[in-house]
Amino acid sequence: MDALSAAGSIVGLVQLSTTVFDAICRYTKDVKDAKAGVGELAREIRDLSGTLHNLSLLARTLEDQDPFASLQAHRLHACRRTLLKIQDKVYKAQTDFERSRKRDLVLRSMAWPFSKHETQELLDELTRHKATISLALSADMMNTLLGILSTQTNFEAEVRDMKKVFQQRFEADTRVKPDQKRQGILQFFSKLNPRIAHQTALSLRQPMTGLWLLDGAKFLDWKATRNSKLWLGGMAGSGKTVLCGGLVDTILRESSQTVAVAYCYCDYKNIASHSPVTILGSIAAQIARQHDTAFDLLQQMYDEHHPKDGLKKPMDPESLWEMIQFMAQNFERVFIVVDALDECRSQTGDVLEFLKTIAECAVVSMALFSRDEQDIRESLADDFSFLEIAAQTQDLEIFVGAEMSRRKGLKDLPIKDPTLNEDIRRQLVHGAGGI
Repeated sequence: MDALSAAGSIVGLVQLSTTVFDAICRYTKDVKDAKAGVGELAREIRDLSGTLHNLSLLARTLEDQDPFASLQAHRLHACRRTLLKIQDKVYKAQTDFERSRKRDLVLRSMAWPFSKHETQELLDELTRHKATISLALSADMMNTLLGILSTQTNFEAEVRDMKKVFQQRFEADTRVKPDQKRQGILQFFSKLNPRIAHQTALSLRQPMTGLWLLDGAKFLDWKATRNSKLWLGGMAGSGKTVLCGGLVDTILRESSQTVAVAYCYCDYKNIASHSPVTILGSIAAQIARQHDTAFDLLQQMYDEHHPKDGLKKPMDPESLWEMIQFMAQNFERVFIVVDALDECRSQTGDVLEFLKTIAECAVVSMALFSRDEQDIRESLADDFSFLEIAAQTQDLEIFVGAEMSRRKGLKDLPIKDPTLNEDIRRQLVHGAGGI
């Protein structure tokens, strides 16, 4: 996650806190029996919003510092969940109240949706969040950050560390040292560059979105279980590729001497990415990069298809999937992730059959992303656990809030007309229809 995106996410959280504050104020104005203690909750949210606003200013001034940006995403996730919990209940209570008023044509009394005990717990949570965020704004942290920026030696050390992390995440911690010959072999099998597609998917992801998947039971169970199989399906425009990027990024952190990671992004615009040979070749090359013995198997196949005294033999998918299964035996776990299988068009069925065969290997855990189409469902239903993908309201809240904070014509609306800002945001979020 880059720092500019983190700053945008913090601004989105500022808008969320403003939205919740406005919702509570509107509720207490309309409803007769709204409790007096609600005012304290509203004041706490207002103070938290001010602290978040200061944090957003700090994040923008330090936007070149990736560690600082990542720190904020981690800390702010719990804060966002508390605000969303309040917002959901207040919205539901307000909606119920408005429906009741229209039906009975009289102003009816409604109770505050939280008990006294729940209200106090929320106040305690908000206080903790504000204290944690205030700590990030403390003079000590500022002095430390400014010291890193002003000290060339420390700064260069930070850059080296970040480069090391970057290499681990985007190259699956390459352990085979490729000389010129080996590089030629890898290029022969790697007709696709999955890292480019992966970086594109990551760049489209708004920080703190997709956590419903990455924190969800099905994903965590898949990640923790050997020979697990997961199919993630949804309609066009539901954010499958962006979610795939987040999933791959998480799995890449598992890479080690005993854990291999390989992934592939299919693309209807790139005909080469539809071919079983291209997809399996890319997976094989990635696994080969992570173990010398696995690379030896890749080189053996290369030599068989490049005889010294004969014509080159065309590569066939049957040989590739068989080799991948042998390569996988050099690891305790092998994670394989493939996105957009439906975009392989007429070759989708063949690709699926080869991937399913590889998934039978005891050490392989496989996750496949695609549209929820009948032929794909019939092919995967017996072996793969299904997880439906649709644009989540919480993700849309973050995305819309961050985008509205960036758009020149919308970013000042909370100041000029908070009601209009809220109406626009709610219409965009609730009118998305899962896209």
